[in-house]
Amino acid sequence: MFDRYAADLENTLTLPTLKFALEQIVACAKDEVFYEALKICRAMMETEERLFEYGQQLKEEKGQPDLPPVPDDVDFESLAAKMKARAAADGN
Repeated sequence: MFDRYAADLENTLTLPTLKFALEQIVACAKDEVFYEALKICRAMMETEERLFEYGQQLKEEKGQPDLPPVPDDVDFESLAAKMKARAAADGN
């Protein structure tokens, strides 16, 4: 059943959203509520599509170039640690 959505998921969702979607699918599969997993997939794809379309509309209205894409290899844990350290240093 998930094979039908696999290509759409891969082509539609950004990497962080895809990771979250897959985590939700696995959780639903463990609980054997497959229909819920499919609903999550569909909702996330539709949300990403709407966000992309909204971004395109803003670009056209403002006449500005697209923002550069977020790289797939961002170390979010390291970035969060740096931000926490900076916030702690500023707070003292």
